[in-house]
Amino acid sequence: MRNQPLRLFGPVFPLATVILLIGLGGPSSWPEASAGDWPQVLGPLRNGVAADESLLPFIPEKGLEVLWKHEVGEGFAGPAILGNRAVVHHRVGRQEVVDCLELGTGKVVWSAKLPANYQPGINPDAGPRCVPTLLKNGTLITFSPSGQLTCLAMDSGRVRWTRSLFQDYSGDENYFGAGSTPLVIGDRILVNVGGRRGAGIVAVTLQDGKSLWQSTEEGTSYASPIEIDWGRGKAALFVTRLTTVGIDPESGEVLFEFPFGKRGATVNAAMPLETPQGILLSASYGVGAKMIRPAAGQPAVVWENEDALSSQYFTSVYYKGFLYGVDGREDFQNTRLRCVDATSGEVQWTKDGVPGGHLILVGDQILMVDIEGGLRSFEADSKRYRSIWEAAIHKSPGRSLPAYSKGLLLVRTNAAAGRGTLTCAVVGERP
Repeated sequence: MRNQPLRLFGPVFPLATVILLIGLGGPSSWPEASAGDWPQVLGPLRNGVAADESLLPFIPEKGLEVLWKHEVGEGFAGPAILGNRAVVHHRVGRQEVVDCLELGTGKVVWSAKLPANYQPGINPDAGPRCVPTLLKNGTLITFSPSGQLTCLAMDSGRVRWTRSLFQDYSGDENYFGAGSTPLVIGDRILVNVGGRRGAGIVAVTLQDGKSLWQSTEEGTSYASPIEIDWGRGKAALFVTRLTTVGIDPESGEVLFEFPFGKRGATVNAAMPLETPQGILLSASYGVGAKMIRPAAGQPAVVWENEDALSSQYFTSVYYKGFLYGVDGREDFQNTRLRCVDATSGEVQWTKDGVPGGHLILVGDQILMVDIEGGLRSFEADSKRYRSIWEAAIHKSPGRSLPAYSKGLLLVRTNAAAGRGTLTCAVVGERP
């Protein structure tokens, strides 16, 4: 099925929207990540929460303040922020480019060039899909759509080591190339490779990229893994092509697994989200949403349905017992904002006519960055939708994950002809 044209939503090209990746919540990969940073996919804890941040109470009459813009090439990889540095991974011609910028000015600190060998298929975009991972020890990790895992020095962009994991393990590029951002736990990097002979998930050392273990026969997805505490210690949770699996990060042992997904022209792209009620899994294509509690063997199902929060690729956020997320499919133009009771799965309210978008929880408010260039701030109120302000940040399509740090929002557009823009705007209080 993978090599056949996809017609999930009429024309072939719209399935590109789910790759975004996405690179596309849960506890931190490195607990020492400080509040105010956005060093990996969906923030410090991989759950879309911007800790110790604020949002503007209103937009000034002159409009949103834009500090700087930076031109980027192909790709859907969102930016990452650590300290006063922002990093974006994109492709220009036959090279992948990693740009390190000053957060406050957009000035290029360094720019690293890497070979680009991914050949696009269904979607013509040949750039990276995975958000860079920035570590406090001065290490930067990128993952290309061809399955090339690279470790760079954060201060200079020097390549420390690189591994072609898809080549080494006969990895699966799936529909659009690698789009599941690797997970760093301690001294190791865990990757959904989708390789043969028990190499569905692989772990390599952070120091030199040497293989540690391989586990499962799982295929690749576009949902990035998270680290959870499942009652018997830590586990790496992967939503793969057809299964949600908990892995011991030290040994690669499968701790629990749960079927999730459908065969055929479908994808799992929204990230799993850990909540006090359990772990939320969500997908479109007739899959629906499930709240599960991990247990040895097969997790227990708290609730499941196809009518509450079936997200094509946008990951929900959690606040005080309730889920806030995007239900529906962008390609069908039926997306809507929803609040859902995390305990029961019951819909509390629906806001129709809203473009799909990525959500960031900031205190008791939610910032939505939609794919059409709009921003909206609304209260995390389970009783009704209560808008605070709306603004526009760009006019081109922008499906990449945003990053938010120190009152600054970074949003990347995915423009035609392989060129886009990374925009930095003030949406909160700056330190």
